[in-house]
Amino acid sequence: YGLLGLPGLFAYAAVNRLNARAGFRADGFEHAAFVVRRLAAALNFFPARIAGVLVAGAVAFAPGGRPAAALRAIPPHARKHRNQAAGWTQAALAGGMGLALGGQRIYQAEIVNEGWIGDGRARLGGNDLRRCAWTLAVAGLLMGLLTLLVALARAASL
Repeated sequence: YGLLGLPGLFAYAAVNRLNARAGFRADGFEHAAFVVRRLAAALNFFPARIAGVLVAGAVAFAPGGRPAAALRAIPPHARKHRNQAAGWTQAALAGGMGLALGGQRIYQAEIVNEGWIGDGRARLGGNDLRRCAWTLAVAGLLMGLLTLLVALARAASL
């Protein structure tokens, strides 16, 4: 939004929504789905990395959070997620909280067995969920502040 305004935000949202709906379940439209996945990956390249760093910074505000561990977890674990854009934030959260996310789970009535993201413990308790929710709320505030600063800088340059 800060760089391309409202039209850029709508285009970004449209591509990501199309990717979510058809990017992985495109029976008969594999070539189109491939293009949509590549376009979404390109559009999310920088935002995913920025969000991962923001989550790593937000970990500092959570009880027991380890920002340095969050940053160290990103390179080896981000690519384990089937959506590498989401992998950046999940790797930072898992590393910073000492958790392992992902693994085997039920997704849309099917058992999915993906790699673990993070080297910590896989059993999360209520306190872990509260710490993660707090961290993501702080990351959202940091992102809002960053967006505001970019928009103000853009407005000042016009």
